[in-house]
Amino acid sequence: MTRGVLLAAVVLIAACAPGSAATSTPTASPTAPVSTASQTAAAASAPPTSSAPPTATLSGGGIGAVQGDLGSIIWNGLTSDTPWVVNPNGPAVNTGTPLAISADGVAPDRWAASWARVSGNQAGKPQDGGSGQGGGPIKVSAPTAAGTWGLRFEAWFGPYNSATWYWRVEVSS
Repeated sequence: MTRGVLLAAVVLIAACAPGSAATSTPTASPTAPVSTASQTAAAASAPPTSSAPPTATLSGGGIGAVQGDLGSIIWNGLTSDTPWVVNPNGPAVNTGTPLAISADGVAPDRWAASWARVSGNQAGKPQDGGSGQGGGPIKVSAPTAAGTWGLRFEAWFGPYNSATWYWRVEVSS
């Protein structure tokens, strides 16, 4: 690669990296910072500054706040892919019970929930559990059929960060 192409690649990578330092003029060093104008534009769509995803809790139906198990994430450059997590145990609720999910008080830009019947340690075919956008309360309802269910909650926090949490829920009629 020519020196000019290499410098352009370094500047482009630095502009995309979270927390890149800002100065008014780029230099030819391998850690070339981006211009103030580029940094200001990048800051408008920057991901949350926390170093880890929030803790998500499930509550309602008299169960208190039950912390979810973290699954797949994309967070500040860290990526981890996990298949459907089936917790060894979980709270018990009645069919159709209204439930709420919160993520340390941080409102996701959008979210989606799915329920799947659990047999042993395997989740079955996912069924839609609801979805939404914006900062409103996140509400889902327990399935209308009794049994052991897994709840998957996926949330997106800006263009760079997303996480998935899981709960096992014993549903009775």
